Amino acid sequence: MLLISILATLAIVVVVVALRSGDERVSMPSFGQAESRSIESLVAGGQKIEAIKLYRQEHGVGLHEAKEAVDQLERSGPKPISP
Repeated sequence: MLLISILATLAIVVVVVALRSGDERVSMPSFGQAESRSIESLVAGGQKIEAIKLYRQEHGVGLHEAKEAVDQLERSGPKPISP
């Protein structure tokens, strides 16, 4: 029982430290051309949740980071597709 309490406390401390050390700014990693079109087309088609899922899968980031990146993409609007 004591071990469980210690582990739970340690887990809480780790989460608090991670949240406090996080950077509030989100930098959007550069997309590959095909990936960018896929995420942009999902956002443009109103499939924001699918865009967030794809972003997480492609970049290996958490839900918050992916949502912020997709929100940023949504605010910046569609980009012209180069041939």
